[in-house]
Amino acid sequence: MTFRLSCLCLMAVLLLGCGPAKTELDNEQGRLDAAAPVLDGVTAVGQTFVSHRAGLNAVEVLLVVYGEQGAPDGELVFRLRAAPTDETDLVTLVRSTADLKHNQPLRFTFPPLWNSQDQTYFFVLEGVGDTGVTVWYNTVDAYGEGAMFVNGVSQPGDLQFKTFYAYDVRQMGRDLWQGLVRGGRLIPPIVALVLLPGAAVWLWLWPFEREVPRPVEQVALSVGLSLAVWPLALLYTSALGLRMTGLRLAGGLALMALVALERMRRLGWRPLQVWRAPSAWMHLVSFTGVMGITLAVRFLQARELVVPAWVDGLHHTMMTQLMLRAGGVPADYRPYLDIGPFIYHYGFHALAAGLTWLSGVAEPQAVLVMGQVVNALVGAGLYLLALYLTGRPAAGLIALGVVGTLSFLPAYYVSWGRYTQLTGLAVLPTALVLTMQWLDKGEGRRLLLAALAVAGLGVVHYRVLVFYVAFVVAWLAYETVSRGWSRRDAAAVGRLWGRTAALAVLTLLLLTPWLTRLYTALVPTGRLWGWFRARASFNAVPRGLIDLGYDRPLLRLALLSGLFGLLWWRRITLLVVLWAAVAILFTNPNVLGLRETWLLSNSVLVISLFFPVALMVGVLGAVVAEAVWGRLSERRRKLVQLLFGAAFFAITLRGAWDMVDIVNPVTIIATREDMAAMAWIRAHTPPDARFLTNVRIWQGRTYMGADGGYWIPLLTGRQTLVPPVLYTYGSTEAFYRVQSVLEELANLQGPDDPAFWPFIARHNIDYVYLGARASPWKPKQFVSRPEFEVVYSNGAVWIFQVRTQ
Repeated sequence: MTFRLSCLCLMAVLLLGCGPAKTELDNEQGRLDAAAPVLDGVTAVGQTFVSHRAGLNAVEVLLVVYGEQGAPDGELVFRLRAAPTDETDLVTLVRSTADLKHNQPLRFTFPPLWNSQDQTYFFVLEGVGDTGVTVWYNTVDAYGEGAMFVNGVSQPGDLQFKTFYAYDVRQMGRDLWQGLVRGGRLIPPIVALVLLPGAAVWLWLWPFEREVPRPVEQVALSVGLSLAVWPLALLYTSALGLRMTGLRLAGGLALMALVALERMRRLGWRPLQVWRAPSAWMHLVSFTGVMGITLAVRFLQARELVVPAWVDGLHHTMMTQLMLRAGGVPADYRPYLDIGPFIYHYGFHALAAGLTWLSGVAEPQAVLVMGQVVNALVGAGLYLLALYLTGRPAAGLIALGVVGTLSFLPAYYVSWGRYTQLTGLAVLPTALVLTMQWLDKGEGRRLLLAALAVAGLGVVHYRVLVFYVAFVVAWLAYETVSRGWSRRDAAAVGRLWGRTAALAVLTLLLLTPWLTRLYTALVPTGRLWGWFRARASFNAVPRGLIDLGYDRPLLRLALLSGLFGLLWWRRITLLVVLWAAVAILFTNPNVLGLRETWLLSNSVLVISLFFPVALMVGVLGAVVAEAVWGRLSERRRKLVQLLFGAAFFAITLRGAWDMVDIVNPVTIIATREDMAAMAWIRAHTPPDARFLTNVRIWQGRTYMGADGGYWIPLLTGRQTLVPPVLYTYGSTEAFYRVQSVLEELANLQGPDDPAFWPFIARHNIDYVYLGARASPWKPKQFVSRPEFEVVYSNGAVWIFQVRTQ
């Protein structure tokens, strides 16, 4: 067996190694306000820079072309050298100017320099003949690690440029190793958080006298229940006035471990005995391998992020900070927002806060790390659901591989920082499986297990709870119709609906503290309908998210699986089809003459489509594999299983490799230069300092921060005028009060705008922050004015203190 596994790994790694290296962005200097001298054969312009990664293989500039296109007989010469004083070219490239266009990005690509990490380089552009071509640059410093040169002489400012590096398997392995070295200490607290609470609960409540879950089922149940039970526990400790700390949490987890061990001892260690079976080990090794690949690629995808991406990443960090300050579920959103009581689903934030309590890691890193862990754990839940519905471990394994390494979503959630929905989708399969077991088999312990999972889902994510309800409706409809209407079956159907009612009642009882808070916040104030109401445009279908990466072929396979299932009247296919139909109906209540709500939208439905797609692809793969194996002799079956396993393992690795660079650069708000500026702000500005930062439109009329200044309140404790996008959750009056300020800020054209100074005076602004992400305001506008003093700049980030108002 060991030899076979070694062969599988070797074949997969060889296949992966044959893939081409990826070209990744390293440096980006995006500011510009002037054109460099024309490259006319006499003048040469260049730039020094630091390559932060090995494999430097491209430099890109932005062209200025006088006339419609470059001179037909001109040439551009690109030279890469170790320093401006070095006359030896490491790279020399020549490009005709005949077809060059104005504002065209021009990339010079060359063989990778594998020793380039942390090395300084100099590139220079020269013209041959009267080219009529030059490049854009910024007249004040915009890149702190280099300088601009004209004819070998350093000049103020920096060229607008980008550098790229070749990312290959060797660098991937190095990143994984460095990540383990730096973050290895986080592994024990993460494992404790996502395994111990759930393991203690199901071990204590599971009816072992009737069945013992298989090893992978035990792991998946522990994960799903942990993600549900820990937020519920925090809800109750908060309701009782108990403040959570790292020591208390560690003590609670240790107690859970003792409870689990004691329960196993009383059971005669039966839960561990099933691990001895050879088939159990085979499934466990396969599951661990694919899950390991999924976890690895999730962290590789986030390797360049210094904080969670986009707007969700910011307000999830905000709520994690609020939980840490409160020692539990916070009462409100202050000091960041004054929008009433805290009613946001908080399950993910409880996990991130738990990681900080146990490890001391900073909140943004806790959100990023735990978010990527949860992203991978969605696959574990899908394994459990596929296994329960089909009885085929292969279906679960294929579903795990699809969602972990092939499907564009949920991997792309890292670009949005949409970790709360991911946590809900990770809990959903466990809630569904435990619910079906209770409805099928009865017994009080199963009822309590199901109620704990569903109640946990209720505080983890409201929208995913609607998906759960849609599935239960579909399941009840299927079971009611399929069991017929005879007197005997009528009694069974009655018990089914009675158990459903019992589960609903117990779930609501477990959620009493949270439901009381929601009622107090929404009903007396008249905000309940406004809380649910949404604009019609909110429900648009994002069709572009359906055709990304491998998603279209996966969708076709899922439809093929569904077609075969319907033709053969398979239970799982009918359930999934009914589930989809009910979910679509819930999402589009206008079909029934009702108004759309924010609670569920077509966009949420589309970005969750990977869930049933992976499920159906897993079913198809398992059915095809069994059909093939059933026609073979025992000896040939083992060979075919080996080949199937090798092919599957290789495909998952190759799919993972294709998604390593999935993060959308547009969604990266803060950079390493912004983080350096945040450290300066904490050390050199008073705690009550107020910063002016840029804004941009996010969705509809909602505004978000345009650069790293958006993170100033969370990372430094200082104030800005741009709140997290959750300011829309406040009352209508509070929303328009904030919105009017942000609209005015968005329309300011900088210090030359007559409205600029009255705005600064009215809001008591002390500093202006221009982040590394190029914003509408330019440093040049402030540097030349006596009203501002440059107090910090690392080239990319500029901070100006207001001297007069």
